[in-house]
This record gives sequence, C-alpha cells and structure tokens, in this order.
Amino acid sequence: MLPGVSVRWASLSPRPQQSPLTAEWRSSLAPSDAVRLRAVRHPRQHALSVLAVVLLRLEAAGALGVEPLEVPLRWECPGCGAPDHGRPLVGGGGGVGGVGGVGGGAPLGVSVAHAGDLAVVAMSTAGPVGVDVEVVPDGQDPADLRSWVRSEAALKATGEGLAGDAAASQAACAVHDLALAPAPPGVVAALALLH
Repeated sequence: MLPGVSVRWASLSPRPQQSPLTAEWRSSLAPSDAVRLRAVRHPRQHALSVLAVVLLRLEAAGALGVEPLEVPLRWECPGCGAPDHGRPLVGGGGGVGGVGGVGGGAPLGVSVAHAGDLAVVAMSTAGPVGVDVEVVPDGQDPADLRSWVRSEAALKATGEGLAGDAAASQAACAVHDLALAPAPPGVVAALALLH
C-alpha cells in the first residue's frame, strides 16, 4: 500500500443474520448516522450502507485514537452542500476528498465505496483520497470496468463527484488499481490520491 494510505473492506454474507453487522458494530453508529441511513429503504442496500459507515467509523477511530462515536464524521454533497447525501468528511474542515483537520494533527482524507456485497473504506494522511469498487458481471471482461472505477476514484479524490470532469480529475490525481486482499472474486477497485 502507499505510505499514509490504508484500505479496509468488508463483505455482507449471503444471509444478513450472518453478516458482520453485530450489535457491537451497530453500537458504533452515531444518532446522526442512523438518521441518514433511515433514508435507504432497500434492506440489502441499507445493510451495505450501515456496514460502510460502521467500517469508516471504526477505521477512523483507530487512526485518530478515539472511540468510534467520537469520530467527527459528517456528510456533504459537493454539488448542493446537503448533509443527507454526498461524501464523508472527517473533522471540522471542508476541503476535497473527505479531508478535514482533526485534533491539530495531520488531516485525514476518507472515501467510501460499495458494490454488490462489498464495502470499502480508504483513509489517507497523505492528502485527499478517493476509492471505488465494482463487481464484474458474469461474462464481462474486468478491463471494461477498470477505466470507470479509476475515473470515479479520481472524481471522489478531487471532491467533484460524478458531475465533475473525469479526465481533469484523473490528471490531478495519482490513480492506482487496487487489489483487495484477500481478493474477492470478480471485483475491480481503484484508489486515487490528489497530487
């Protein structure tokens, strides 16, 4: 992995009652998370969104040396600024790629992606970060999705989101194909760091 960057992923099992969404994990959700997640109506998508937020809180807590509920996590849409959708931000500052100043230390860039049964969280003290993951449909060449995940990771790192200019975002970032380990079958992922 790159210096100052960590990536963690988790998967829902085929049956939600066997997933890692234990009571202990769910206790890592803040009331503001629960309000935001209530809007996700489809049960499987809701479980995956909960998994992503819990994974983000646990990883950020470890990086910051605080309890998961003490992580200053908020969400912000890069287009409209609304807090009920958009990218995650850690800390009080805005900025691109989920970067916010935390406790006077190095800023922590964060990014979340999910597809299929996977949730992926990337964190960086090296600058703004973006991550994307896609499940390759049966019979499709993984190379067909590689360009897309690289573009989306770069758009997340620059803070532009899907409305941004993919080519300009990729030019502004160092984009890396990401091998999740142990690699789940049929998955393509990418990580982008803003220069």
